[in-house]
Amino acid sequence: MAKTPMWIVIGSEDDMSPVDSSRAIFAAIQRAGGTLAKYTEYPDLGHVPAIEKARTDANFLQWLLAQKMSSGVIPRPDVSNQFESKEIFSVAKGTLRFTTAPPVGTRLAFSDVSGKTLFETDTRSASIQLPKALMGRVVFWRISGLANARSGKMTLLP
Repeated sequence: MAKTPMWIVIGSEDDMSPVDSSRAIFAAIQRAGGTLAKYTEYPDLGHVPAIEKARTDANFLQWLLAQKMSSGVIPRPDVSNQFESKEIFSVAKGTLRFTTAPPVGTRLAFSDVSGKTLFETDTRSASIQLPKALMGRVVFWRISGLANARSGKMTLLP
């Protein structure tokens, strides 16, 4: 929040949002090095009247329209090639082994021809012991991560 432009507006008689909380939040932002935050406390106004006063203040609108996206935004990692390998995994003797370790947060699911999910798991290790009930079946698989997904069909040989 220290790198985010914000204007905290509150009425001193606000009975919905404690004034002390707003003051504490503003102070914490300043202690964290925040220089983009502003604080206005309207005396003798409650919750809605304070909002209405700020909403109709020309300075507030001018300030709001002058703001830019914060440099504190964390960019998403490049995940465009997370499943680029032609062969993602292999299955032998009931154990699924990934050819390359999948990214954190990747999910793997197997379903039958009707679309019913038979097995689903997070891919937290390089190999997964599959349930015996899947062996010998034709299944549809789907592996999905942050931005990409791949799917296919295979027979899980025992």
